[in-house]
Amino acid sequence: MWSGEAAVLEMRVYIETTIPSYLTSWPSPQVIHAGHQISTHEW
Repeated sequence: MWSGEAAVLEMRVYIETTIPSYLTSWPSPQVIHAGHQISTHEW
């Protein structure tokens, strides 16, 4: 530490956004994306 200064720790949180995006998006006309959306809803 420096003369009397407190060390500042910067914390970050990374959130996986794939699952929320599959749950909240409009149904996809693409087969792969639609399958991911369906399986996410069922999960």
